[in-house]
Order: sequence, then C-alpha cells, then structure tokens
Amino acid sequence: MDKYYDKQIPISVKTNLSLIGLLKEKLNIGRRLTKSDMGKCNEILKDMKRKYKFNIDWRGDIADCELYTKFIMNQAR
Repeated sequence: MDKYYDKQIPISVKTNLSLIGLLKEKLNIGRRLTKSDMGKCNEILKDMKRKYKFNIDWRGDIADCELYTKFIMNQAR
C-alpha cells in the first residue's frame, strides 16, 4: 500500500491517530464513548472512505477497498 500514499504523515492523519489512541484508552479504563466521540469516529471513517475508496459492511469490517484490491492484483502478477 506504500505506493498509494505519501511517505510523510499528514497532520490530519496524526490528529486522527491521536484521537483513536485516546478513544482506545478511554475504553480500556472502562469509560463510555460519548456522542461527540462517535461523531469524531464517523468523520474519520468518512474521510478514509473518500480517500481510499473502501466500503464497510454492517459489522464494520472492510468489505471492499478499490486501491487495496488493485495492489493485491498487481502483486499476484
């Protein structure tokens, strides 16, 4: 997947990773996520779906990722 994104980590990715880390820590210590937390998660998913062209199923699993599928197909050749 390296060829699909710039090697430098953009600020938005660092921000998203930081937020995800905070949410994981919140869950690890037994705190519930707030409506605001869930809204932020949805924004991250929308951004990723737009950039990487993937679909998720009802369980939240990545069902199809156009760029990843192309990458795997090229590796198989």
